[in-house]
Amino acid sequence: MCYDAAFGTFEPKTYVDRFHAEFHNGQQPIPFYHTTGFDHFEIPVITGEDPGHIQLYSWGLIPFWAKDPADAEKRRRQGLNARGEEMFEKPFFKEAAANRRCLILMDGFFEHHHAHGMTFPYHIRMKSHEPFAVAGIWQKWKDRQHDIERYTVALLTTDANPMMAHIHNQPKFSKEPRMPVILPQELESTWIKEGLSKEEITDMVKPFDESLMESFTVPRLKGKVAVGNKPEAMQQHCYPELESEQGSLF
Repeated sequence: MCYDAAFGTFEPKTYVDRFHAEFHNGQQPIPFYHTTGFDHFEIPVITGEDPGHIQLYSWGLIPFWAKDPADAEKRRRQGLNARGEEMFEKPFFKEAAANRRCLILMDGFFEHHHAHGMTFPYHIRMKSHEPFAVAGIWQKWKDRQHDIERYTVALLTTDANPMMAHIHNQPKFSKEPRMPVILPQELESTWIKEGLSKEEITDMVKPFDESLMESFTVPRLKGKVAVGNKPEAMQQHCYPELESEQGSLF
């Protein structure tokens, strides 16, 4: 599953030009060179309701039927990712999947590769070095105790392509290697279009073309030596234990 990602590391104009949308009310994302969904930071999205604006929604979908703030916090940890093939089968996601889809604007994401009894972090991005759109679903939840509306989002995943299957070789939270549902640019506007059938939506849940992607190992992202939210988190770092594998993936 995808819980680690990079957002907002390009100049604002890059997103405006790439996605033909302005930032809502001038809000712009804080640069996250590496963040985890469990921190529930606000990430840039474009919704079908307002395709001309980039908005900031909290990562971790809260279903509309969450009872109270405590229940909402519990649910949102379960709502970071949604398996695209099952989104219409899960009460947690199906209503949002049918009616509230969005583009999650991402700069790259991270997965850990298991080898030699250790894990090694990889950064994955587009070969074009441009931001890209991941399929998402969103939900507005009303906190009636505090009279606050919260806008939250879940990222969709699908089967891994061959490159991602090699990297994500011992997934902890899923039955098989996974990757985000990266949308081809020509399908981005279609994904957020209203009135699509269930079949039209699920047909877009596919592994992305690996020939358009690149991957490389980066400094440690977890533990005492974690690089933290710094540009170095997205920079290549070689591990001697993986020399033969690294040569084949760059």
